[in-house]
Amino acid sequence: MINPGDRAGAIISANKETKIVQLAGYGVYAGDVIPPPGIGLFGLDFHDMGKTNPKIELDNGSVIWGCQCWWGSEEAVKKQVESYKQNGFDVEIVDPSVYSPVSKREDSDADFRPMLTGVIDTSTNYDSKLDEVD
Repeated sequence: MINPGDRAGAIISANKETKIVQLAGYGVYAGDVIPPPGIGLFGLDFHDMGKTNPKIELDNGSVIWGCQCWWGSEEAVKKQVESYKQNGFDVEIVDPSVYSPVSKREDSDADFRPMLTGVIDTSTNYDSKLDEVD
């Protein structure tokens, strides 16, 4: 379990065809808070709903929200990134602010469905699930 103040990491996408993983980076899990307007999934705005979402404050000063990525403890994300590298993937560090705030990357074909529990339960930490995805 990851707690506010713990180190965290965030993966934006993993594409099996291009063999590219887009990594938002590492930072601190700031807890579950109501995000600013425009953050949500499937056209639903979590701010308008009053729904909290995990906030990750990245080391580069950017913020990424749990609904925008696959996130977990820094250790678990580094382990997953290393697994991708061992399977021939290249890793790109990307600024999460260049992507749509309302959904995960649509060009990612990595099967992260086991981690998704629905729009209403997006505050779940999927730390233990990251190593299950290859």
